[in-house]
Amino acid sequence: MAGGLIRVKVTLHSYLKDFLPEELDGETELELQDGVTIDNLIHTLGLPETVAAAVNESIERDHFKALKDGDHVRFLRPGAGG
Repeated sequence: MAGGLIRVKVTLHSYLKDFLPEELDGETELELQDGVTIDNLIHTLGLPETVAAAVNESIERDHFKALKDGDHVRFLRPGAGG
């Protein structure tokens, strides 16, 4: 599906919820370009680069890993989740 779009669920925890509108309570679903990485998503949302990320309930240290359609990405404050 190169060049297509994927849908990714995003959950922000702790103070990171403030990076989304309050009514979303830290959760949203985004339509993104196929090939987008965790790092791209961090920059798109304006999150601090030091956030921890979990993809489909597993901590992901490689922020340059491409996301797939249907992934659930959680962003946690640095030092959390582990």
